[in-house]
Amino acid sequence: MTFGFWLLAVVSVATALAVIINRNPVRCALFLVMNFCCLAVLYLMLDAQLQAALQVLVCAGAIMALFLFVLMLLNLGG
Repeated sequence: MTFGFWLLAVVSVATALAVIINRNPVRCALFLVMNFCCLAVLYLMLDAQLQAALQVLVCAGAIMALFLFVLMLLNLGG
């Protein structure tokens, strides 16, 4: 349990840094989705199933789909 938490914590911090450092907006969006999924698994480890489901559905699903739609509309992909 503790090893899983530390592994997810390191992956979450690494993907957050990749969002900040990366210059390609599409890759930044994909790293952000990966970060949201790591946070959802951390919520599952805390026995917060509703929060994990909302994290995946609202943040990783709806917001990121809208963000990618705007990126493709503005033709910022690389």
